[in-house]
Amino acid sequence: MDWFVLLTYFDRKIGPKIFFTYPEQIINEKFSLIIANLMDQISSEEFFIYSFNNHHTLNYYFEINSDWARGCKEMLMLTTVFGNKPSFETEKIIFSLYIEFSEWLKQKEGIFSAFYNGNEISNLNDDQNIALNREHVQLWVKEFYGTVKEEIQDKLEEENIAQLLDRNDVLETLGYISKRGPISLNDLTKWFNKKFEGKNFHKIMIALLKNHMIDIPKIGGKKKSPFIVHISKEIDAIVKLVITKNKLIKQFIKNNIKLHPFKEETQELRDFLKKVFFKT
Repeated sequence: MDWFVLLTYFDRKIGPKIFFTYPEQIINEKFSLIIANLMDQISSEEFFIYSFNNHHTLNYYFEINSDWARGCKEMLMLTTVFGNKPSFETEKIIFSLYIEFSEWLKQKEGIFSAFYNGNEISNLNDDQNIALNREHVQLWVKEFYGTVKEEIQDKLEEENIAQLLDRNDVLETLGYISKRGPISLNDLTKWFNKKFEGKNFHKIMIALLKNHMIDIPKIGGKKKSPFIVHISKEIDAIVKLVITKNKLIKQFIKNNIKLHPFKEETQELRDFLKKVFFKT
C-alpha cells in the first residue's frame, strides 16, 4: 500500500506549515499549498476526507493548549495520504487512531514547544525543551504510522481468511484435510480435481499457505514428493465450527419450512412486510 503520514501545524508567522512526514517524502510546493489550504478552511476539531489528483487524504484537525500561541492554542492537522482510495474499514481504523494521537498530545505537558524553533526563544532551557519535544512528536508520528500499518494488515488478513472460509471449495477442502488428518499433496490433488473439476487447485493452495491456514513442512526443501499437507490447529477448530454451523442452519431452515409453510399466506405475508418496511 502506497501511503504516508504528515503532521501540519499553524506557524504564527507564515501560516500552515508541514512539521513532519513519515516515511520521509519529498513534498512539492503545490502539494504543500493544498494541505495548507485544507487547514485554513477548518475552524473546529473534525475529521474530513479530501481527494485531489491521485491523492486521497484522511485528515483530522485538532488543537492543543499552548503558553506561547495567540489564543493559547496550537492548531494541528494529522493527515494520512494514500495513492489509492482506502477502504471504509481502513478509514475507521485511522480515524480512531487519530483520537489516540491527539489525546496524547493534549495530555503531554509543554509539548507545544515542539512547534517552535530556537531562534524564536531566547531562554536556553526553552531551546533544549523545544529540541526534546520535537523528537517526542516525531517519534510518536512514526509510532502512529507503525500502528496504522499493523492494524490495516491485521484487518486485511482477517478479511482474507473470512472470505476464504465463505467459499465452498475451500471449506470442503479444509474439512477433508481435517477429517483425514495430514495427507499427501498428490492424494489431495486427486481428490480435489475429482470433487471440483475445473477449479484451480494450485491457486487455492497458495492462498491457504499465504494465510497460514495449512502447512507443507518440506516445501522448498531437497526432499521430493510426496509432500504432506497439514491443517493448522486453529483453522482445524474453526473449520469444524463453521461446518457444524452450516449444518445447523440447513436443518433449521428445513424444519421451519415443513412446520410453517407460506404457500397459502404469501399475499398476506407480502402485505405485512410492505406495512413494516414501507411506512410513510
